[in-house]
Parts: sequence; C-alpha cells; structure tokens
Amino acid sequence: MGYSGAILKNKEGKILFQLRDEGGRNPNKWGIFGGGIKKNETPVNALMREIKEELGIRISESDILKKHTFPFINYHIFEIHLKENPKKENLKEGKNMKFMAKKEFLKTKNALLRVKIFLKVFKIN
Repeated sequence: MGYSGAILKNKEGKILFQLRDEGGRNPNKWGIFGGGIKKNETPVNALMREIKEELGIRISESDILKKHTFPFINYHIFEIHLKENPKKENLKEGKNMKFMAKKEFLKTKNALLRVKIFLKVFKIN
C-alpha cells in the first residue's frame, strides 16, 4: 500500500539512522525509521505508528517540518525535528541506531541505496 519514512533530526541537524536486523528485510543495512502503510491508514498515521513501534516515542503532525513524496511508488518521507534524542534501550526494531551527518551516511558502505537517493533528490541536509 505504500511506505512512510522519517528523517529524524536532532538539535545539531544530524539524522537518526537504523541498522536493520539480520533476519528482516535489508539485513545489516543502515536506513531510516518507518514502514508500510496499512489499508485505510494515512501516510502520517502510518509514520506515527511506525515511530512508536520502532523507537517507543510519540510524534505528532506538529513535529513534521516537511513532507516529500514519490507519488508513482506511494513513498512518503517526512522531515521531523526531535525534541529529545531517543534512548538506545528503547529501540524496538533494528540492531542499532546512530545519528549521522548526511555526508557521513552517504559514505557508509552498508547504507540503503534508496535512502541515499531520498537524501540527494529531496536535497535533505
């Protein structure tokens, strides 16, 4: 049905990335937090649900700074300013998480190509 993903930025402007689990899709790859949009769910509601499931934090529509869309594949990427940094012990999905600058992520060998494309196409800094 589509995908909603989050570019979660801290006060320093770094982005929070997730290292995927070995048993899931894209194992051992760095990507962004997010997931599939369920039937009768809006992209924003899917995003809020996924962030709660994966990080244990609540976000609201007022936290969204910008929305980017690939309409032909139903992908929605939201830029969000985090009020506080999530705690590693609250990570519910993924092996690890890390804040990185865009340049650092783009040089990461095991980063998901589609996330690199999102960052470049949408000129996310």
